[in-house]
Amino acid sequence: MRRDVFKSETCVVAIPELEFEMVPGTLGSMYTCVEGLLSKMIEALKKVNPFGSGDSAQGKAWMEFIAKLELYKEGNTPFTLILDDPLTNCFIYNPHAPKDDP
Repeated sequence: MRRDVFKSETCVVAIPELEFEMVPGTLGSMYTCVEGLLSKMIEALKKVNPFGSGDSAQGKAWMEFIAKLELYKEGNTPFTLILDDPLTNCFIYNPHAPKDDP
């Protein structure tokens, strides 16, 4: 969760286990760690999602979705993080490079 991440403004962030994709431009560009990226995603979703406030904030599906993201952020549950950038201007640091990251 402490791996360095650079996410450009043109990058799609995907988590296949949740069937979730965050479109380009949503978070802007940032240099952070995986945990920080997930924190920013959760914060943005809570802020801009109309189903994340008022009576809708208690919706079961919404609460389960956010809870799963929180679990991923805590590092307690394995998940896949995909950064897909058509300009190839993003990365997740691999401390084992040039070998594959286990």
